[in-house]
Amino acid sequence: MSLGEYIESLPKILTIIIGIILLLVLGLVDYLTGTEISISIFYLLPIASIAWFVNRRLGIYLAILGAVVWYASDYLAGARYSHLLVPIWNAGVRLGFFLVVVILLSRLKRSYEGEKLMARTDPLTGALNSRAFYDLARVELSRARRNHGSVTLAYLDLDNFKSINDRNGHLAGDDLLRAVAEKIRNCVRSYDIVARMGGDEFAILFPGSGPEFAEKVRSRLEQLVADVAGENGVAVTFSIGVAASCDPPEAVEDLVKKADRLMYQAKAEGKNRIKYERCET
Repeated sequence: MSLGEYIESLPKILTIIIGIILLLVLGLVDYLTGTEISISIFYLLPIASIAWFVNRRLGIYLAILGAVVWYASDYLAGARYSHLLVPIWNAGVRLGFFLVVVILLSRLKRSYEGEKLMARTDPLTGALNSRAFYDLARVELSRARRNHGSVTLAYLDLDNFKSINDRNGHLAGDDLLRAVAEKIRNCVRSYDIVARMGGDEFAILFPGSGPEFAEKVRSRLEQLVADVAGENGVAVTFSIGVAASCDPPEAVEDLVKKADRLMYQAKAEGKNRIKYERCET
């Protein structure tokens, strides 16, 4: 784990407290070293960290605190100025510098988060892409094994999607895929993982849901099929494979292969059906 990932894993309140303490320690060091040695650049460390890892508003508050601490350390260290307004001017310039850094960092963080989200999102449907699905699924399977939990994976494929594209056009096909993704998101829990795996295939991972959850999964997916077909005015059906495990495998790929195999069994048996299997490693 990198230093940035470690800081992001800390509670926000703890990060804020550490930032404030670090600023106060820097002020004390600044006071003890006197006016000849400058440690001004180090004030940026806690300020920039709060702006990046917490938010811009708290970064601004810490910038103000940093300017005040810097002013106080200079004053207590016995700094002498030619005019009363000089230290006030210096404090204002320092504050302005801190604020510029906070604003630039917050904008950079927003752009970074946007790019990271785009890299993990399917551009057509807004669902996660397959790369993001595997990353998140690995975390959930690891948690399930650690806590002796269970998971259920549903793998969905639209039946005869190519004929829908050929008959109604690719724009209509794209609209249908978007509608499917939206319906899936609406019919699952907020922490379930929904992804478009490619083409007309979708995957849903239900953390903490084992074989006893199977009927609920089936009913939700059946309702999904009815809703999509009713609202889009086309005969939409799905072949769905559902693999439930109380003993999740080490590799996400193993669970995906099982659900994918069940989905193809549903297709081979006439499509428009759900195949379910309890899978143990």
